[in-house]
Amino acid sequence: MAALHDPFLEVDFSIAELSACALDGELWAIDADYVLGDVPDNDAVRARVVVSHVDSRCVAASWSAAWIHGALTQAPHQHTVALRDGLRLRFAPLQRYDIAQMAFTPSDVCGSLGTYVTTPLRTAVDLARFTRDDPRLLSTLSHLMAAAGATLSDAKAVLDRGRHLPYKVRAYRRLGDALAFAHAVDVVDSIDATDAIEETIKVHRVTHFENETAERKTLV
Repeated sequence: MAALHDPFLEVDFSIAELSACALDGELWAIDADYVLGDVPDNDAVRARVVVSHVDSRCVAASWSAAWIHGALTQAPHQHTVALRDGLRLRFAPLQRYDIAQMAFTPSDVCGSLGTYVTTPLRTAVDLARFTRDDPRLLSTLSHLMAAAGATLSDAKAVLDRGRHLPYKVRAYRRLGDALAFAHAVDVVDSIDATDAIEETIKVHRVTHFENETAERKTLV
């Protein structure tokens, strides 16, 4: 998982040079960085892109974690990171970074040093608790819960760790809505995976079936 600055530590590329390398296929852009052309777009690479600009002990969280897990197509404009084990930050974070004060158990974090990120379940719980109304939230929570293979009971176990946890009821309701949304989509897809309906027509008094493209309704 080599990032651009790994093999070229002594070289400072200009934006024009980076763009030229990208056009040649030697590099490709991901968020605000460029990586080598043969580097895959996966969770580990995205996590490294987020954490590489801050302390390697940091954990990508919130919408940044959602992007890392593939629940968002675009990286957030402002990244969110936290430090494990209650350690204090010893650096001045860039303007694109928010520092969150969070407590983790070992099951809340995945990855290794330099690519730490909250798990899909912990990410879903955090977003469900703290996010204000956002049109992306329902589909994002649905994606994260599916990625975690989690149920509402699993989310409740995380929420019930602490007494008097803020926004617990709101989170529980939102996660329930996300699971219901995912179930509704699964039902629609299982009924007609080809997005078509069958319409009966009569030709010479014999009933036939004809496929007709169906209009998919957006579930919100």
